[in-house]
Amino acid sequence: MIRPARLLGILLALAPCLAAAQEVARVFEVPLSAKDIGLTDAASRPAAAAILRQRAMKAARERFVVEHKLQATDADLGAYGKWHEEFQRRQGRADAGRPVTEAQAASRKRVWTLWITGFKANKALYEKYGGRVGLTKFGPEPIGAIEALLREREKKGDLVIADAALAKEFWSWYASQPRRVARRGKIDFTHYWLRPHDPDGARR
Repeated sequence: MIRPARLLGILLALAPCLAAAQEVARVFEVPLSAKDIGLTDAASRPAAAAILRQRAMKAARERFVVEHKLQATDADLGAYGKWHEEFQRRQGRADAGRPVTEAQAASRKRVWTLWITGFKANKALYEKYGGRVGLTKFGPEPIGAIEALLREREKKGDLVIADAALAKEFWSWYASQPRRVARRGKIDFTHYWLRPHDPDGARR
């Protein structure tokens, strides 16, 4: 029989492990423990919330893409390929017009599919939810729409954050984003590969 003092010592020793294994959030039926997102104390909370945000956004966007049939099509890839070749030619690249190997073609298709699907998702998110839009080097980012999507998923029970302090940190990030806000009259989610080239080779 374990003495009470001994049992207390064992429980105290196990407390950090038990806390780390405790479920703090759930993203589309996938439970996440404190350990999974690196949550150990108050100081680690911002970084842990950032990891949780990335997981939640990735999962929510993937489902949004499937639900709205936004995957890159062969037509999308063809249009992007034409833009790419024209861009290469206008830039005077040495490999412009050269035939590509099978491996290069497969690599291009993989990268372009992700890129095109991402742009299509951003455009569709903004058209559905609206909200604040950020200006980035990769184009407009529908921050407000992404937040609205996650809020919607939270109401449906697809996103659950059991730790109140973690939830506060998770959502407070959106209040300060984006850092560079696009003005409403300047918001344009037109896919850049579908825009005509300027005479000097730049995109319009």
